[in-house]
Amino acid sequence: MISQWRLRAAFAARLSQMYGHEVPAYTTLVDVSCEVSEDVLREQGADAERLGSISRVTAERHGAIRVGTPQELQQVARIFGALGMHPVGFYDLREAAASAVPVVSTAFRPVDGEELARNPFRVFTSMLTPADPRFFDADLRARLEAFLARRDGNWSSWAECVTFAGGAR
Repeated sequence: MISQWRLRAAFAARLSQMYGHEVPAYTTLVDVSCEVSEDVLREQGADAERLGSISRVTAERHGAIRVGTPQELQQVARIFGALGMHPVGFYDLREAAASAVPVVSTAFRPVDGEELARNPFRVFTSMLTPADPRFFDADLRARLEAFLARRDGNWSSWAECVTFAGGAR
């Protein structure tokens, strides 16, 4: 069985690669960051890794996704669970003073210290809240909910495949 941290690392690398295709400047940023880290390692030797290995410092750290319904959030949680990632924190962005948006969020990440050391990747996950009348009138709410209800319902089968492949507990 493939370890969860290896699955998480592979997922992070693929997500980064996908984003880099969409936003080439991101790939440039990652490449420059790796070059700088390698230069520091060459100049300072082992002392350069006193705060963590070069592979950990250059590892993909975070991603972000958005879901539209509690059911989608539940399926995403199953997928991330297979990768050893758990919801940590709750952020109600509807209450953000000047920049409030109709979204609630959490971050899925490893919680065990060893798992964090192996691969610290986390995914900020935001869910739309169309029922909040501060942001949506009844007509727009109904249209949003109808649109979300029509979306592809294959999340469940994807979650089952990932859960099985990852050997989630």
